[in-house]
Amino acid sequence: MSGRYGNYDAWALTGRVNVPLADGVAVKLSASRNKRDGFILNLVDGKRGDDIDNWAWRGQLRVDATPNLQFLLTGDGLIGNEHGSGGNVLTNTLGNATDTLAPGRREIAVSRVQTNDRRLWGLAFDATYDFDSGHALKSQTSYRYTKFRSIIDPDYSPADIFYVDFQDRYKQFIEEVQLVSPAGQPLEYLAGIYYYQTDADSNRTALTGSQGFLLLGSPNNARLPTIGRVFTRNIAFYANVTYDILPQLELGVGFRLSRETKDATFSIDGTTIPAIGLATGNFADKRTDKDFSPSVTLTYKVTPEISAYARYAEGYKSGGYNLDFISQATFPNGIEFDKETVKNYEVGIKGSVVGGRLTFALAGFIADYQDYQINQFRDLGGGRSAIVIGNAATVKTKGIEFETTARPARGLTLAGGIGFVEADYDNLPVNPTTIVSGKLPNAPDVQASGSIDYETALGSSGLMLRGNFTYTYRGKYFSDIENRRQIIVGSPTGPTALKVGPAGDFGYGDARLALGTENGRWEIALYGRNIFDKTYVEGYERDFFGTIIEGLGDPRTYGVEATLRF
Repeated sequence: MSGRYGNYDAWALTGRVNVPLADGVAVKLSASRNKRDGFILNLVDGKRGDDIDNWAWRGQLRVDATPNLQFLLTGDGLIGNEHGSGGNVLTNTLGNATDTLAPGRREIAVSRVQTNDRRLWGLAFDATYDFDSGHALKSQTSYRYTKFRSIIDPDYSPADIFYVDFQDRYKQFIEEVQLVSPAGQPLEYLAGIYYYQTDADSNRTALTGSQGFLLLGSPNNARLPTIGRVFTRNIAFYANVTYDILPQLELGVGFRLSRETKDATFSIDGTTIPAIGLATGNFADKRTDKDFSPSVTLTYKVTPEISAYARYAEGYKSGGYNLDFISQATFPNGIEFDKETVKNYEVGIKGSVVGGRLTFALAGFIADYQDYQINQFRDLGGGRSAIVIGNAATVKTKGIEFETTARPARGLTLAGGIGFVEADYDNLPVNPTTIVSGKLPNAPDVQASGSIDYETALGSSGLMLRGNFTYTYRGKYFSDIENRRQIIVGSPTGPTALKVGPAGDFGYGDARLALGTENGRWEIALYGRNIFDKTYVEGYERDFFGTIIEGLGDPRTYGVEATLRF
């Protein structure tokens, strides 16, 4: 069991137990409680956003029925009742002047703090039968239920003007069966069939509050409902084969043949709040995506510890529907988005030297996407926007990644990695008359991390001192498809330039120092995240009415944690 307490009144308790019930039968149970005050203060009512408040649990029953047959039953769940914030507000509701109601960072002034309620649970049943020939037959069956509700105040003001109630529910079923060949043979293979089914219901309602009349004379306490449902079925056949052409040369080939069908229904009634210009109507459609994705990999062992490889692979992401608030001008043609495909080319070398004390991996890749799916804020007209998925005609990404781990001395481990990426998109419609190209949003040009781990015994006391320091760096990136750098807005001193991109180019450090027994029976530790209290921006967004929001990374957190094992 373990416990943790830190600043922002953060605390967590976790318990785990592993109990043998009989010969070949064991149960493992775990549960956790996690709670923390929020980072952002609402000046209107003193409540905080970005808090944590959840319960989680997991249980497993393992049965070795025979030497050849094993079963594993898993159940898990989570309940969360938390508050978001939307981010740090930079402008007024319409996005045409700086925010004067809550100008401080990590402050907001809204009539409703965002609420996020989650209910998740799932069951999974795995069965494995090992044949005397060395083959294995595996079955994986799972069901997951997710219910999510979020209430958001998109006018970002103390007045009770407008809010949105999102209610989504998902029921997911998966069945997968695999046949695996014996390991350690010149020819190895895996073949399987996969079935996936999801029933997704979405009830999203826009509402005016007691001061709804401030929204261009809209009625107070009005409801604008949307009801959507998507039923998805996917079936796929796949196989992978590896063959040792030479003792040092291995060829791998594979494929995945998929067919996915989506049935969608949607209704929206924009007549109840006409000022915001949303659509009115009903929509029903069915789409089917078929795909064949091959892969080829060639691996050469330079030495027994070092191998080089080249790989070509194709993949896809099925199309779908934007069942959300949509304007009359784009209804119903703006609802559907297309299937995305990718061709990926990768070469690399990885391995270890100095008796395994130094490991490394170097890779370079190019990925060519067609009809790339991008989350975008689509202009609805009148300064309003909505989050939708759209298709860029092409996206090309290319980059290099390097990772290494070194153990230069007893108890000392050094690790690091760096990646450089260039990602561009072409021909993305942002509204019926505008098509744009630019840098792919949320794709940093460079990411890097490094860590130092050290542990040492304290004489013959049976105690160990362990320490870790990790530094993470992220380069610049745009968070909107227009790649905007600044906009001109009003302010108390006149027109001013407001930065809205790019985000990134920041780094932060985490650290942990622990004292415990060599056998791990108990441990007590001090921890800190973002220990230098770096204030960094993770992205910028434009909300429904045009409000500009700045997403901030977490501030410095620290505390003490203790672990006891029986």
